Amino acid sequence: MWFVIGCLWHFLCAVIIPSRDGTPVVTPNATRRVALCYVRQSFTRDENDTSSPDRQRANIEAMLAGSGLRLEWYEDVDGHKSGATVTGRPKWQALERRLADADVAVLIANDLSRLHRKGWRIGALVEMVEAHSVRLVLAAPGRQIDLGTPMGRLLIQFIAMIDEYYVIDARIRQQDNARRRRERGITTGNPPFATYRGDGGYLERTRRGAWFLPDAQFVAGVPETCPAAGAIWRPYAETALHILTRYATRSVGYENIAYQLQAEGWPSEDRKDVPRPVTGDDVRRVIGNWPEYGGLVGGHRAKDRTQHDLTLLQAMAFSEVRAVFPTDVLRQVAQRQKGNKERLHSAQQGVTHESYAYPLRALLRCAACERNAIERQDPRLRSALGGTDQNGVKRYRHKSGVGCGCAARSIRCAPVEEDFVRLLTALQPREGLLNRLLSTARRVAPRSIFQHVNHAQHQQRALQRVERQIAVLQRQYQNGIFAEMHYVQQLAEYEHTRAKLAAQAVPATLPPFDLGTCLAMLEHLDTLWHLSTAEQKQGLAQNLFESIVYDLDQQRIVAYTLTAWAQFFLTVPEQTLNPIISSRG
Repeated sequence: MWFVIGCLWHFLCAVIIPSRDGTPVVTPNATRRVALCYVRQSFTRDENDTSSPDRQRANIEAMLAGSGLRLEWYEDVDGHKSGATVTGRPKWQALERRLADADVAVLIANDLSRLHRKGWRIGALVEMVEAHSVRLVLAAPGRQIDLGTPMGRLLIQFIAMIDEYYVIDARIRQQDNARRRRERGITTGNPPFATYRGDGGYLERTRRGAWFLPDAQFVAGVPETCPAAGAIWRPYAETALHILTRYATRSVGYENIAYQLQAEGWPSEDRKDVPRPVTGDDVRRVIGNWPEYGGLVGGHRAKDRTQHDLTLLQAMAFSEVRAVFPTDVLRQVAQRQKGNKERLHSAQQGVTHESYAYPLRALLRCAACERNAIERQDPRLRSALGGTDQNGVKRYRHKSGVGCGCAARSIRCAPVEEDFVRLLTALQPREGLLNRLLSTARRVAPRSIFQHVNHAQHQQRALQRVERQIAVLQRQYQNGIFAEMHYVQQLAEYEHTRAKLAAQAVPATLPPFDLGTCLAMLEHLDTLWHLSTAEQKQGLAQNLFESIVYDLDQQRIVAYTLTAWAQFFLTVPEQTLNPIISSRG
């Protein structure tokens, strides 16, 4: 099959694709002087990929050299940007919106697969550029296609078909490769924490780590070079072994293990290999990967494993040769995890958990974490308070496994929301806002907003128009212009429209535009809060505030930030809030 496709491809290339002779792509005129240049990079393990962004940019610049066009670049090159879809390509979506502008002359990419790997999407794109009188150009040598000829349009559909089949074929080969790797005991995906893939693809313990400085900060480096006096070298492998050992031998949970390792100065790292303190999520991931640390390979990621998957893995024997950490510790970890899951499953059987929308969830921030983020100039240290139900009592809880210095880790919802209601009560419309809004609305709003409109008259005119259309249709059918099937379908549509218009209960006039009523509601936000459901309260809070900083130890709001529109409408007098809150909004 591929031989036939290859022969046809070479024939079409030789017959249809013109040679690249250096002539200008398009001659700009007074209005169309912009070329939209698109670059896309799929996921690849080859740093010297021929479709790399640098290669694409060079071909595009060479193609447009001397054309006099102004180049606008749209690049989707970070992460996995698949050509089979457009959802993960924000720059391409922006380019599509730009195509309709009158100053665009050319859409250019390195080759057709950079734009799309779906045949129907290529067809829609060709129609779009033709509708807007934009020329589609491919910059790679030997890829020029003249869409003005029937053979050129045939060729572009043939190329799109090959590109779409390539995606399907690559997926099949990748799935088969992953299955074969699992059969050989080789993991797929990112290696677990403190490991890397050595010779043959099997996991090995990493020698990497971080320096723990006297000021409790972590710095990446190598064990041979100490960055400061008193710094201690901490290998990542030792961190993982501490997590596994403490979980296996002590009756402590993920959160307490994280606090212990934070106090002792053991590091973890993020996805970008930047060292940081251990969190509860780090502990959970290490414990969840006990099969991989013992040389076992399952069919799912650790977070997606079911109880059945864990039972099958626990029945398998660890590979003493390929195990990264001691197998006796891993067996104890597996036994404890199995027992915990069985107890949790038994406790949850027959229990129906009622969902609850915590009104201030994700808006509340820990004050201690906020101070640390400001002092260290690291926004990643900020943490939002989530909602939890402990023995029937709803509470706002700090993110687990994150040590920030605050002693309290949770608080009941009632006192927090009472403080928030006091903040709502203190919010007041800005002085003179009503007069300014009324003058602005009269200047920019349509005249129909402030005048009464007779909707009954419009409704009657619409009914008369449908009656005339039905009469014309009947005359045309009697004269033999339409077939009976077309007449019945069209008549049914008109009848449906007439019945819909007749059934509409439209008020005779529009109510007058009253900004005073709107501002009166802003003056009584606390009343609106008490009359709302939990979901409505959550929407109200998120519309008014960007964030609310709360001190769990002192149990008080210490700062807040209003949304942009609320800052225009509302203000909080300082003397009203002190000493309840110190304002920064």
